[in-house]
Amino acid sequence: MRSTIARVLALSAMLGATSGCQLAGFIAAGIQENTPVKVYAEYEGLQGKSFAVVVDADRSIQGRWPTLVPNLTARIDALIAQNTLASGHVQAADIVLFQQTNPRWTIMGRQELASALAGGEVAVDRIILIDLFEFRLNEPGNRHLWDGVAAGTIAVLETDGAFPDEYAYNRPLSVSFPDAGGYGPDEISGSLVASALIQRFSQRTAWLFYDHEEKYDIPY
Repeated sequence: MRSTIARVLALSAMLGATSGCQLAGFIAAGIQENTPVKVYAEYEGLQGKSFAVVVDADRSIQGRWPTLVPNLTARIDALIAQNTLASGHVQAADIVLFQQTNPRWTIMGRQELASALAGGEVAVDRIILIDLFEFRLNEPGNRHLWDGVAAGTIAVLETDGAFPDEYAYNRPLSVSFPDAGGYGPDEISGSLVASALIQRFSQRTAWLFYDHEEKYDIPY
């Protein structure tokens, strides 16, 4: 009888210890997920340099979202200017105006483009080229559920470097929204989905150029 009671007590103690360990694990995981972590810039070549943010998108994307390129240009330019030690930058409005009045800007030589972006004066030192090749709110053929994606490539031309016509930095970038499936127009408006994609893509792009903090398990 005593041995049985002892075994029961031992088993209860063991289960209690296991539950305590699990609880501690859950708490630790929760703290980790909500504690920002420092992430270092992937490209560090803006310090003491002037830059221009140039966003390009397919005509089909611009036709459907006419304010998308100006919006992204303004957001990304502002974030980078505010958070880096760049010596200066071309204003987003001037970049957009240049693109609108020079439709053949995409075939310009890199040095010519750098000079033109600076208004014909001394060329900017860095051109941040963003090629947005996808911007959608749902899967083609499915208008009932949101599955937004904004994707492109981010590249940097160092116009004052040894190889001004070659990318000094180049990487793909993609963000999505919502973070879970099953949401449609009855739950979230299309304008909110588009706004979230613009905000996330702008933030993720700018983060490549300066040290920052982000959540441990950020969903996008």
